[in-house]
Amino acid sequence: LRGLANLPRGDPAQLGLYSDKLLGAMALAAGGEEDDDPMDLVKLEALSALSRLLPRLEEPDLRAPLPALIAAAQLLFEHPSPRVRAEAFGLFGGLSRFAGAGGDLRPV
Repeated sequence: LRGLANLPRGDPAQLGLYSDKLLGAMALAAGGEEDDDPMDLVKLEALSALSRLLPRLEEPDLRAPLPALIAAAQLLFEHPSPRVRAEAFGLFGGLSRFAGAGGDLRPV
């Protein structure tokens, strides 16, 4: 996940090319099963990576994966770990900048 989150350090055109797949993979990792990640390390890394990627993305890059990312963040709002909850709320806040550009945070 760390390697994927570092993708924007390279060619910006590459980020736009692969953003759908990249964001989808990270959303799945963030919402993974508790049994697979008992210390929440994968969740924390995925949420952190998503939060780092958001400032480098444009609204068209997030048009398709936005609902899945919002849902992944919202599922973790009541997670037992305060660190996971904090990262989820941070991600949700970062996603809110895209809601005004055609997305809507309410229905999800």
